[in-house]
Amino acid sequence: MFHGGMIVKFLFENIALRNLKPVFSEEKIERSLTGFFIVFFLILMLVQIVFHFPGLSSVFLKNRDMEGALLGVEEYLYEEGELVVEILGEESREDIHVLLNGSFAGSFDNKFVVLKVKNGDIVEIDASSSGEGKIVAIRKVSENLDSALLSKQVATKKGVSILAKVRMK
Repeated sequence: MFHGGMIVKFLFENIALRNLKPVFSEEKIERSLTGFFIVFFLILMLVQIVFHFPGLSSVFLKNRDMEGALLGVEEYLYEEGELVVEILGEESREDIHVLLNGSFAGSFDNKFVVLKVKNGDIVEIDASSSGEGKIVAIRKVSENLDSALLSKQVATKKGVSILAKVRMK
């Protein structure tokens, strides 16, 4: 009597099935994938080089309007508010500067400085080149800013003093 297991054993031992090699060996697959990625990377580099030069890229791009523009200073990503800073008891004081995030934003060449601010901005007063004891306060804020900013004021001293951290509603 012949069993199923014996048939398979017979086929494996006596027929040339054990001599067959796989069609896709590991070496062939590895070489193919490596070659594919090298070619893909070179094509990607070539495309980047072509688009880097305006003269070459105009050959491939028919509609230049699709390129867009850089964001610049995050122009429209954040909501802006308006803040008015006033120096109290003086008409003008050009030697006292208002800083916004550490950068010059204005000086008191008249009694007020108007600032465009975003959430998280730091408003500072730089009195490095002036006398101490001048009082600077926030007098007006736009509707989208926290009204608690209206109570902020600082007496100047030599150096930089923080007036407020801007918070949106």
